[in-house]
Amino acid sequence: MAKYGSQTLEGMISEQLIYDEAKKSGVVITAKDIEEKEAEILKSFGGKVSLEEVLKYQGMTKADFDNQVRIQLFVFRLLGKDVTATDEEVTSFIEKNKEALTATEEGALKEEARTAVMEQKINEKVQPWFTDIKNKAKVFRFNQ
Repeated sequence: MAKYGSQTLEGMISEQLIYDEAKKSGVVITAKDIEEKEAEILKSFGGKVSLEEVLKYQGMTKADFDNQVRIQLFVFRLLGKDVTATDEEVTSFIEKNKEALTATEEGALKEEARTAVMEQKINEKVQPWFTDIKNKAKVFRFNQ
């Protein structure tokens, strides 16, 4: 508790707040959603690493990894419902980041860029949103 207890407790509280917000909003994440996101993550490494290698490098179990993916998906679905990426933003992103994109076919390239633009916009909203739900939450901590 003295070394990591407070950090672990705050992480658990944060996760529960996100789960509660998702439940209130009717957001559901399926096992298929998690598998698809995991495949997307592995693809971002250029398809050159296995999930086991990623888990080993991160010092995580598959269950830990699935949980982190689930939380990320909840946040992105909660915040992404009002976010759009214009064609101009997608084109600009491709021009600036073409070397970093993995798709080669034009349609797939645009979709990859659109997803990246959406993720950037959502990431900008995460901290203010989370601060707001945390401030509204009634969390009681009891010292041992």
